[in-house]
Amino acid sequence: MRREGIDAALIMSPVNLYYLAGTAQRGTLIVPSSGEPQLFIVRWFERACIETPFKCLKAKELSSILSYVKELKAKVVGVEEEVLPAKLYRRLNGPWRLTDVSEVILKMRMIKGPEELSLVERAARQCDEVLEEVPNVLAEGVSEVDAASQLERLLRLVGHDGYLNMRSWGDYMPNLVVLSPGSVKPSRLSSAGVGPGLSSACPVGSTPKKIKRGDVVWIDLSGRFKGYTADVTRTFVVGRAKPEVLEAFNAVSEIYRALVAESLKPGVKCSEVYGRAINMARELGFEEGFMGRGEGKVPFVGHGLGLELDEPPTLGDNDLELRDNMVVAVEPKIVLPGYEGVGLESTVVIQGGGCKVLDRSPLELIEVS
Repeated sequence: MRREGIDAALIMSPVNLYYLAGTAQRGTLIVPSSGEPQLFIVRWFERACIETPFKCLKAKELSSILSYVKELKAKVVGVEEEVLPAKLYRRLNGPWRLTDVSEVILKMRMIKGPEELSLVERAARQCDEVLEEVPNVLAEGVSEVDAASQLERLLRLVGHDGYLNMRSWGDYMPNLVVLSPGSVKPSRLSSAGVGPGLSSACPVGSTPKKIKRGDVVWIDLSGRFKGYTADVTRTFVVGRAKPEVLEAFNAVSEIYRALVAESLKPGVKCSEVYGRAINMARELGFEEGFMGRGEGKVPFVGHGLGLELDEPPTLGDNDLELRDNMVVAVEPKIVLPGYEGVGLESTVVIQGGGCKVLDRSPLELIEVS
């Protein structure tokens, strides 16, 4: 902070509060450039005191928090401009200049510590345990939303927190989607396909459409354990796979294995990972449907994971270099005409000159009788 010329930072978002202070109770962590941080709690003071190592102070009004900042004689105050509501941001004005610390915190969060990695791995185990049960759930005549509901129940039973955090403003994502042909369509989310959902009010997720014999089914699920997220996709077929589905899946598998074996390692730029995936899709004849079709195409082949589902780094056209202990979801996917999709997605940690895949579910196209 001193190097950036920041006298104090106000951390208010629940995600960053949890990351820095160990509690997501409503409040503000004030981090001065020198001296001890102070945690002002607005709601559930007793619990916050148990969860955080910092000294807690009760604060009923924002004015009492800003009074403390004045006592610090701060001239430059860092705030999370990327996620703060505009009305709250305006209320933070005072005899100081506001500056953004969002990127500083995100850079810290990109590199995971040992405990964080163990939590992400536990989230990946949740996905593995649920995917084992898919053959017992998928069947001809079962609707997408029914299958998704059964699998999400299992996800909760193996310890899922119950919801996902997303960084993008206004975005939300179900813990799990089951998509059959016709449902792998664009949505408000920047994703190759998460389904049109149940209504215009909730335009993301599975639909009431019933699965038919011969349907290819794309299952995308996110584990979450003590705040940390894993993201996994596998592809199933009810009955026997059509030749065009097998061809597309083999292409996805080839791209996935090449990226995991050769591209996801320290020092490689995200743009190099993305470029290789795009080039392979083109060479294999699937450029048009790779990472979405038409308006649904997205400019990346993976994304960072941690306390949010959509963290940096993005495996797209940017020059950020992968570093040890970054966690990313690598997700080559192909959407065929008719909006049926095949894909593979794994949660991997960059380390040891390469990467380690944290989920262990089979990578083959699985035919369910």
